[in-house]
Amino acid sequence: MVIDETELEGLTEDQQDAYIALKEGRNVFLSGNAGTGKSYVLNRFIDDLEARSVPYTAMAPTGIAALNMHNGSTIHRTLQVSAGVCNPSEKIRPRKVLTVAEVIIIDEISMCRIDLFDYVMRMISDAQVSSGRKQVVLVGDFFQLPPVITEDDRAILMKLYPGNFEGWAFESDYWDGFDFEPHILKKVVRQDDPEYIGNLNLARNGDESCIPYFNEHSVSDRKYAPKDALFLCSNNRLASNINTESVSELSGKKYTYQASATGKVNKGDRAADDKITLCTGARVMSLVNDHEGKYVNGSQGTVVKCTKTSVTVAFDANPDEPVKIEAHTWKILKSVVEEFVDPKGKTKNKVTSDTVGEFTQIPLKLAYAITIHKSQGLTFDRCTVHTKTFAAGQLYVGLSRCSNIEGLTIFPKMEKNRLHASREVIDFYARMEKKASEGTVQLECPQRFSEQVKAYIADLLEKEKAAEKQAAPACSSAGEALPWEREDAPGRGYQSTWNQF
Repeated sequence: MVIDETELEGLTEDQQDAYIALKEGRNVFLSGNAGTGKSYVLNRFIDDLEARSVPYTAMAPTGIAALNMHNGSTIHRTLQVSAGVCNPSEKIRPRKVLTVAEVIIIDEISMCRIDLFDYVMRMISDAQVSSGRKQVVLVGDFFQLPPVITEDDRAILMKLYPGNFEGWAFESDYWDGFDFEPHILKKVVRQDDPEYIGNLNLARNGDESCIPYFNEHSVSDRKYAPKDALFLCSNNRLASNINTESVSELSGKKYTYQASATGKVNKGDRAADDKITLCTGARVMSLVNDHEGKYVNGSQGTVVKCTKTSVTVAFDANPDEPVKIEAHTWKILKSVVEEFVDPKGKTKNKVTSDTVGEFTQIPLKLAYAITIHKSQGLTFDRCTVHTKTFAAGQLYVGLSRCSNIEGLTIFPKMEKNRLHASREVIDFYARMEKKASEGTVQLECPQRFSEQVKAYIADLLEKEKAAEKQAAPACSSAGEALPWEREDAPGRGYQSTWNQF
């Protein structure tokens, strides 16, 4: 495919390499350090798909991540996957959206648990048998936030995937079967201080030699941290308590804004709090981008006026020009298939987005404290990071949110046992770096053999399905008996053939 040089304008060298691989239709794993522009490259690719009218579906494992994507939806909503642990031996029902889509994108792949990843990739494999090869694009950084695993789910997952304590998707057989070409972005665009960037990279890998550098920016008590710095912590309860206490200390008249929802809106789809209490002087953060460019998602400022229907904010970047902010409606989308008539009069299918619900609220959040989890993907001029974190990668995410080291404060001093980096993730990226340096050989199946290959794989599928004694439910709770004890359960061994046609 010929790529116009103008398409590569504004991209770093490694971003250009990734974009070219994406546009050439390869299966790609797009990753890299925090602040290297993964989302930027992905959005450029999606814009290109739409310009060329290429049918695609964009999904993410969480509602907030889906809202941050263009035309994004959750995996569970698009593919009608139940909550809980996905059964690897369940008989899969076809999903028309995967049959029609030529490109399938999954963002925030680090938070997609292995059982869900297996389930999705089996669906894609089935779709390829009936409608040809799909380009699959995975985006995310496994050094950042891991999948969420409840204690009940962990008991089941440990039987299904012994030794995979964090539920990493890259440990799935399907990862190797789809032969994802790794593009690990290196050049950080969020920060421009080489020393800061270098120490962030050490923290990313769990290298304790970065601790003295960050401890130079520590305070012994939170009260000594800058008053206008957002406090990043590990849990919702602490963040909520800090926000509530801080706004209650202000003397201005309090206004409470209640959200409204219509249609199918799940808890994870709610980008803002159901109820937010504000007053003059309150520190807030924007949850959306302004179409006029006056603020972006993550911009912080101070409330200067409240009415029953609006809030006026003086954002830190331009405090002399306060902005009036009214209620915003987030559309909850689901990828669906729609028929259309092309210019030649032929009826065809295309993938489009259907609005299944709407959530309306003032697009602001109190900005005294926020969880590190909710800060992912955002950039702040000033923040204080609580170093008492728990999950692998959590502290690294917090440390990398600030645009400059002068704006970063940590509390308390960083201890060695708080800098977690998963050994499995470190080893995985070492393999990906090696694969990227060696290059990837693309084996193409000649077109005249394509139907034979598909027929052969379809026959394998039918034989495996015939071997199933009975269809099991998609998900199970810890208290139920497991119907899939065998390591060679159907759907786990035939994926390596998919890229050959």
